[in-house]
Amino acid sequence: MKGFVCRQSGEPSVLEYEEVPSRPLDAGEIRIEVRAADAGFHDTLMIAGRYQRKPAFPFIPGEGVAGTVRECGESASGHAVGDRVVARLPSGGGFAEEAIVLAGAAITIPEVVSFAEAAVLSASYATAYQGLVDRAQVCRGEVLLVRGAAGGVGRAAVEIGYALGALVIAAASSPEKLSIARRAGASHLINTTTEDVRGRVLEITEGRGADVIFDTVGTDFKQACLRCVARRGRILVVGFAGGEIPLIPAHYMINKFCAVLGVAMSYATFEKEPAHYRQVIGEVLRMRANARIGPLLVNTVGAGQLVAALGALSSRSSLGSTVLTF
Repeated sequence: MKGFVCRQSGEPSVLEYEEVPSRPLDAGEIRIEVRAADAGFHDTLMIAGRYQRKPAFPFIPGEGVAGTVRECGESASGHAVGDRVVARLPSGGGFAEEAIVLAGAAITIPEVVSFAEAAVLSASYATAYQGLVDRAQVCRGEVLLVRGAAGGVGRAAVEIGYALGALVIAAASSPEKLSIARRAGASHLINTTTEDVRGRVLEITEGRGADVIFDTVGTDFKQACLRCVARRGRILVVGFAGGEIPLIPAHYMINKFCAVLGVAMSYATFEKEPAHYRQVIGEVLRMRANARIGPLLVNTVGAGQLVAALGALSSRSSLGSTVLTF
């Protein structure tokens, strides 16, 4: 099989598309013929050596994959050859023509959901669902502020927040990005290039602040998050697309009586939290199959376009979700 191999830290151009060996299956594993793999901002950080988790070289990036079952190992149950499945890979390896996972980590894809959508749902949408439902427990009628609302995870948070009945405020850096957030369900838009986020949030909420803040950006955390959150609010730390990991002044948490919560589907693996893993991914698949969310904004690229697409993700110029297809 062929895959994108990273042998040194750097720009996406360090990836080499080459033949890589296929290993035999261990007991309980299945082999997936990958048809689609989610490509996210965190993949560019991992390639650059700036992600929290640093795999040993050489490695193949990519975590969320969708495809068909090609082979079942001894004692692997629940799936048959030819089944359409989606899975997250705990150690990467998604940017390749094959992936190996434990049988229990593979979840059947509803017939109405495409491979590309399933890959995105297992990544960006699972992260957004984990944050909004499991961590923040967003309730109907609450105010949700999404920072970085036009990226893959941010747009997913806007869609899921809207589906949950929240009033969604989307913050992004350009009119084009805000237009995407509006179509995803945002009721209010804030242009972070020309407007003061705190001032607009307080204006929209009549001085109360947002009940939940979903932050994929990281920069200006004090002004755009801690000073925007309502009393008893919840701030979800999802990522640092702005390139800066903020230091959080803890006295604001006391003054606002608020909670700051980490969100990371990458660490909620099937091996560590099987019930949570299957519940989250299964639910976002059901939401899409039942048209509670979507249509998704998915940009599909072939092997020859992946490096350029990762470059766009790294520069924050891409819109929606990016998927590598085979």
